[in-house]
Amino acid sequence: MLVISKNAEKRLQSEINRYAKDNPRRKCFYIQFSKTQLDKGKVFETFIRQLNALPNSYMAQVYICNDLDIFILMQGFMQRQFSDLIDGLAKELDAPELTKLANTFEVGHHERILKNLCADKIEILDNSELKEKEAALQAQADKATMDILAQLNAGLISDVAKRRDARATPSILVVDDDQLSRTLAGNVISKEHHVIYAQNGREALNEYINNAPDVVFLDIGMPDINGHRVLECMMQIDPEAYVIMFSGRKDKANIMQALEIGAQGFIGKPFTRDKLFEYIGKSSFVREKQERHSARPDNFIHQNT
Repeated sequence: MLVISKNAEKRLQSEINRYAKDNPRRKCFYIQFSKTQLDKGKVFETFIRQLNALPNSYMAQVYICNDLDIFILMQGFMQRQFSDLIDGLAKELDAPELTKLANTFEVGHHERILKNLCADKIEILDNSELKEKEAALQAQADKATMDILAQLNAGLISDVAKRRDARATPSILVVDDDQLSRTLAGNVISKEHHVIYAQNGREALNEYINNAPDVVFLDIGMPDINGHRVLECMMQIDPEAYVIMFSGRKDKANIMQALEIGAQGFIGKPFTRDKLFEYIGKSSFVREKQERHSARPDNFIHQNT
């Protein structure tokens, strides 16, 4: 007897394809244990023991799916024997519902049904594995974020807004792991404003709390911490942070995620001077500093002489 549990769904799908061509009259027996509340261990022990007691059981190919459903491909296995097997299982497991959860298919005649069953199970399994991977990555990212935040200077975090408001001139933080992009943006902005640079997420957070910038241009794709995650941290540190995202990927999901977290805008690469200054000009922090500067008495005297 060959019992297959690893990648059972995909291996069964492959066998169905083969039998549909080479042996279309081959029977495939199906038991939907997934629709019962039976204990997995007891089910498999009882099933294997009873199947093993049947003549020619050594020829059986048993596919145990991730959802507990079982398929049997077995030469010489008759419908009557399968019915007796189900009756025996139902009696020993005290599960009379099994008689309604067992089906017999002829591979060639029911090829589409069997393929759809396999495809549905594979899709569910793939989605489940994807969710598990995403959950694991999310947990790792959450831990990394907490570690980074724990290492930041709490005193500097507490007065970010106060230090930003007290500064007379605007300060712009440019965060990008690509040196060319940092240089291009910095060369443009530095003609009118003070520029600070960071080449990864950890540096970005440190520079943010150290310098309390009025505007942040933040790249989404960075090597250590995803830009969306850095944005989340900045919003935790300073809910009023004014952050504009950079990215060469202009897909809607990227943009919407950034805006949902708290970004004030999005600039696709390659960026232009006008776009950079458009967003700088929209910053309330920058406008307030410019208004205070314009209202200074010495500036008024200078403009009227």
